[in-house]
Amino acid sequence: MKFVTGFRTDDGKTRGRPVGVAVDPKGALILADDLANTVWRVSRNQ
Repeated sequence: MKFVTGFRTDDGKTRGRPVGVAVDPKGALILADDLANTVWRVSRNQ
């Protein structure tokens, strides 16, 4: 099952690089992206 996509474009260019992962108290994934200097929070729809 794909749930985190889009870091690489169809032509192979990199838009992000997730390098760290953690889980917050509510169960969401926290991803550190050192290419885009971004922290992503991924959670399920409710």
